[in-house]
Amino acid sequence: MPSGAPFEPGSGLRASTHSHSRSGRLPGAAGTGVPSTDSPAGTPISLRGRLIALGVEAAGKAGYRAGPAYLSSYAWQESRDTVERQVGEGDERFNERDQGSSAAGPPIALWLVPVPDLGGVARHVLDVTRTGIPGWRVVVLCPEGALAERLRSQGSAVVAGRFGPGAGVRASRRSLALTARALRPDIVHSHLAYADIINAWTRLPRGARRFTTEHGIAGDDAVYHDSTTQARLMALVHRARFPRFDGVIAVANATRKAMIAKWHVRQSIEVIPNGVDLPPGVEPRMGRPDTLRILSLSRLSPEKRIDKLIDAFALVKMERPDATLTIAGEGPLRDELVAQAARLDLADSVSFPGFVDADVAMAEADLLVQLSVWENCSYTLLDARANGIAVVAADVGGNGEILDEASLVQEVSASVIVRRVLSVAPRPESCKGTTVRQMCTALSSIYGKGAASRQMADAPGDH
Repeated sequence: MPSGAPFEPGSGLRASTHSHSRSGRLPGAAGTGVPSTDSPAGTPISLRGRLIALGVEAAGKAGYRAGPAYLSSYAWQESRDTVERQVGEGDERFNERDQGSSAAGPPIALWLVPVPDLGGVARHVLDVTRTGIPGWRVVVLCPEGALAERLRSQGSAVVAGRFGPGAGVRASRRSLALTARALRPDIVHSHLAYADIINAWTRLPRGARRFTTEHGIAGDDAVYHDSTTQARLMALVHRARFPRFDGVIAVANATRKAMIAKWHVRQSIEVIPNGVDLPPGVEPRMGRPDTLRILSLSRLSPEKRIDKLIDAFALVKMERPDATLTIAGEGPLRDELVAQAARLDLADSVSFPGFVDADVAMAEADLLVQLSVWENCSYTLLDARANGIAVVAADVGGNGEILDEASLVQEVSASVIVRRVLSVAPRPESCKGTTVRQMCTALSSIYGKGAASRQMADAPGDH
């Protein structure tokens, strides 16, 4: 949990481990109403709730670091009744559905997003809500902030309230419970670890099904966790939560394999890659350009290995004096990377513009390089491929599911990178991939499949 948002002992998931599941049984041994003596990770049930609560705290610290000044800028900290007002009698958008009328329209999928800012997961949410899941109405519960504003601007249904690490466990669970009670969703679909844990241990209306999409698990625990202890704790929490979900989705086959290896997920995991569309009027470029304008679109942090790119670019300049390198983004290593470029006498050809419009940046680039320690289903690579620009990327995670072998490097060293940069070129076949509409259609199919499975499981005499 970010600093400035203290954990509330005893108020969150510790108590909820004793609440009844949707089947009416206490969490415990399969097919019985008696609590098990061991959790999925072999932990006594008396300690399981505390581990879950600590896991929520760890999820906040690991995934959503922010200081008090950042948190205090959001309206959801100043108004504890935001959700109550939005889902209460004063908001006519939800009144008809709250009446429980089956004629109110398509079934509702309530999406849970615990972060207010724009990023990879926000991009996924915005694309899906803009395009729509066939046969479903998507409503997003998230904190007030840039994502909520963007959702409103594109006409999507959003409940902005006290939800996420900054709001705390108790407020997040209350916001979800109130929203679910008002909307009566058929599906509650969480994204990112904090929302997953809140989803798993918040009591939902009868018949609601829980879904989760995993966007960010890494083969290397250091990518998302500060220590081995934290990584092990979160693995215990994830192993405990998965049995409570009716549908599990991964954004890449590599993500699916990592989930099974690290979290021992036993349910079927459906793989739905992120979908991308080119902006209106943009056509993919083909053929090798005469210029060499290299682009990096990444957070300026150690796991992105941008220092390796700068070292390689110094060698590229010896072969292509006209080459330029744009390192877009912000992060803790900015000053170090600027100094590195100056030390290598590259200040005139390496620029650090900060945050940029990705579409504009790609329109002005010939080659994108991404050397991250791990990626699941990178939107940056998907966009580059769709735009038809050349790509060089580390062969990690799901990158091999997006790019062909000619664009991947097994070894992230300056000598290997420079050879690939000077040889790679855009390929027409590289521009094929999953569209946003195909992604949404796949979600609709999985939602429907989950409904059929639930009906079979609940049928008399089936078990």
